[in-house]
Amino acid sequence: MSINEVVGLARKHDIPIMRDGIIAIREKFDPKLIDEKFYKASTIYYRTIISGQNSIVYLKLTNDPKFVYEIEVKWFGIRDKELFTEEMLGILSQKYGPYNERKELIFQPYEWRPDQYSQVLMRVWGAESSITYTDLRIKGYLENQRREKEKKSIKKDAVKF
Repeated sequence: MSINEVVGLARKHDIPIMRDGIIAIREKFDPKLIDEKFYKASTIYYRTIISGQNSIVYLKLTNDPKFVYEIEVKWFGIRDKELFTEEMLGILSQKYGPYNERKELIFQPYEWRPDQYSQVLMRVWGAESSITYTDLRIKGYLENQRREKEKKSIKKDAVKF
């Protein structure tokens, strides 16, 4: 989805989208927040309630042209971590199939791979949780772009060494 499509859907559904770095409480779409800096942002977001919990939805964007490559939903103030985890695992497993448990030190991540180009990752810690949907093709392309840019930057300054 392009950034223009995101703005169109936000306007149509009255979603209070804004660029990351803006701290504002909005309940409706605000066209004043859709400015030049918005279209240059690498992350945009909105606050909402999902599954009865306060949450923030982050849309991570590629460089020009701007396309969404990752969506992260973060929940806050989860009262019953075990119940929330069990319910979300059921919902996501029903949609994406069985999950893999990954071993990490800080929290227990659960991963789904609906196909070779997609990843869904759920993390739960304390009273917070996140689910991240990633298009691995676009993310890989973006990482390659960033690596190439960094290589050029290093080579440009090679004469200084």
